[in-house]
Amino acid sequence: MSDERHSTHIVALTAAQLDVRRSQATAVLAASVQAAQAKTFRQLLWRRLTLAAVIWSLLGFLHVVPMIGIVVGWSLFVVTAVGAGVFEHRAGRRVVDLLAASTENRGS
Repeated sequence: MSDERHSTHIVALTAAQLDVRRSQATAVLAASVQAAQAKTFRQLLWRRLTLAAVIWSLLGFLHVVPMIGIVVGWSLFVVTAVGAGVFEHRAGRRVVDLLAASTENRGS
């Protein structure tokens, strides 16, 4: 047999510490799922808004919709797209913040 040294580490965790770690993992997982859903929502919304903006512009070029209507419509499209982007960004930031907090708690 080879001369190997075995080192034994005993880690004692209380039930409260296990609950905290479990709840942190659950929060990170939930935030990750929400961030993925926000990204998918934004991608689908932007595709649809692009199509709507093209159709809206075509209606403006054909003089079906007045010029002010085109400006207002485009403004609404842009505001909606930016709002979806901000929503996605905040969801992603939440995941990063939760992971950072989890790492800090693990270190102490």
